[in-house]
Amino acid sequence: MVEEGRYAERVVITFSGSPDSPVRFVAEGQVVMQGFTITADYVSIQGFEITNTPDSTQDGWGIWARGSHCVIEDNFVYDATRGGIMLFVLPGEETQVHDCIVRNNRLEGNAFAGLVINGRDHLVEGNEILGTIQIHPKWLEPPEWADADGIRFHGEGHVFRKNHIHDIVYGIPENPNPHIDCFQTFADGSYHERASNIIFEQNVCENMQAQTPLEAGKAFMIQDANNLIIRNNILRAYRVMQGINSNHLQIANNVFTNRLDLSMENFPSMITLKNTPNSLIRNNSFFDPLLHIIYFEDPASRSGTDIGHNHAYRSDGQDAFGIPYPNDLWNVNPLFVDAAQGDFHLTPNSPLIDAGASLTIVFSDYDDDLRPQGNGYDIGVDEWMSDN
Repeated sequence: MVEEGRYAERVVITFSGSPDSPVRFVAEGQVVMQGFTITADYVSIQGFEITNTPDSTQDGWGIWARGSHCVIEDNFVYDATRGGIMLFVLPGEETQVHDCIVRNNRLEGNAFAGLVINGRDHLVEGNEILGTIQIHPKWLEPPEWADADGIRFHGEGHVFRKNHIHDIVYGIPENPNPHIDCFQTFADGSYHERASNIIFEQNVCENMQAQTPLEAGKAFMIQDANNLIIRNNILRAYRVMQGINSNHLQIANNVFTNRLDLSMENFPSMITLKNTPNSLIRNNSFFDPLLHIIYFEDPASRSGTDIGHNHAYRSDGQDAFGIPYPNDLWNVNPLFVDAAQGDFHLTPNSPLIDAGASLTIVFSDYDDDLRPQGNGYDIGVDEWMSDN
């Protein structure tokens, strides 16, 4: 236990615990300090308030960890110079950083990204990320690739669940020209491994903004990835999802939404795919789409697609842009509880009830209720129950 107080220091951990006896640092009351640098296994960090990190590649992160079986939970990391929490790997050592839990942390106003996840089989759950900035005042020589994202992810086997990303904004001095993404991935053959076999569920992204065609808020910016399952998420963004040079994206039972008062000049969209074949896009609700709902930038992205049983509706009464796919439900009011306030539960008379396809990859809903409850799967994030 670490006693309550303010500590102008950073803790460096190089000794490992074990499955039966992890190395545990637990804050007792309010403990404010400069963070942790971890190069060890079986280390647990819980309950700290972390800020005022130095301008340093490793120590500039609120928590920088290179190890397996770590537990990082219930921490408040804010204004960190290089980023919030980093699970780091060296090229060729990706399998040596695995099975960490990053849970229930609040990451506010940190540079670059709230979370960066590398390695294998991590659980990233219940974190709140807001106010990420591109250029921290203490980052003396920020590189050209400095950005302002929610979560960056690489590697294999992770689960991202019940995270909330919001209020990363343009129009402030710290964010001159970022490409703001709630979730982003790419591969470069070096420090950024291809993402594959990863699940995203029950996350909320709020990123409805743009300042140029290249600087438009996205929920997912997916590049060079394989076999991602994206289910039961609420995604509210200017350009909701973009897939490039990827394969086998499974996108099911999500709510995608723009906002009808947004500007059209920076090309808002719901799903855009380029060189990304073999996608499954089913049981999604596209609410207030401004332009394209599913847009293929090339013939390759149409190959092997499985699309249908989706819903599209504009609350201003105008028809959705485009042509429905088989078994789609278009231009029909979904009768959500309160879409304007982000409540996409279904009311008893919703036409989305029992209107979806049966999917083995989706067995519950946003609230962990089992699917199906009636004669079939419901479209969207909610599986309506008679006792709701």
